[in-house]
Amino acid sequence: MEDRVGDGRCHPDLHEFPKLLRRVGPELSGKQVWSTDATLDEQPRIDGNAFDGSVVPVSGSDARCVGKPGTTKAGTILAQAPWGPPELAYGHTATGDPAVASIGHGSGTSSVLTWTVGRTYREFAKTEVRDHLLGIVEPLAGAEVRAELPEQVELILGRDDDGFVVHLLNQTGAHRRSFGPHLPVSGGRLVIHGTNGHEKATALVAGHDLPSRREEDTVVIDLPVINLFEVVRVRGLQ
Repeated sequence: MEDRVGDGRCHPDLHEFPKLLRRVGPELSGKQVWSTDATLDEQPRIDGNAFDGSVVPVSGSDARCVGKPGTTKAGTILAQAPWGPPELAYGHTATGDPAVASIGHGSGTSSVLTWTVGRTYREFAKTEVRDHLLGIVEPLAGAEVRAELPEQVELILGRDDDGFVVHLLNQTGAHRRSFGPHLPVSGGRLVIHGTNGHEKATALVAGHDLPSRREEDTVVIDLPVINLFEVVRVRGLQ
């Protein structure tokens, strides 16, 4: 897999994405990107200053780029609204610059965001910003396993000769600058796609096999209570 997402600056020489983009003009930052937004959704009512779907703020820096042949674009960057009295401080317009640009490379896809989505998420901590990035990354990753757990549980997926090894880290005690006591997490599930119906799941920390069931083309595994962490081995995969 050569899938990757570039968070941050669209560098002048673009060594990381030589087949994708070329920057036009200087990098924009600070007040130059205030009140600039990005959206992955179609905006058919933008001429009437009405917006549909998710619109997220652009913070940090941005750069205008042009795509090379074969580049596909999704979404749009919304230009700064006029600054003034409330009755005049509206009117974002589509710039024509995409929210994300992608190009096929080998058996995978390279995608790049020209603005610092990671810095935006760190500064604003908005769920919509995270979901904006996930909406770009998840189709590229083709994830076989997903977890129905609170977002404070980190999932690290690995493989061995028998199948998946899933590490679940309980981060409920994590604060912005420190750690506190964690909270046990219960009621979670793992959902695995493309299975053969003969899988067996074992929780190594809890020390017992886990109940599972088929739902259409997936297998659903009920997880034990997760304290600091849990490790789940899923064997019998094709």
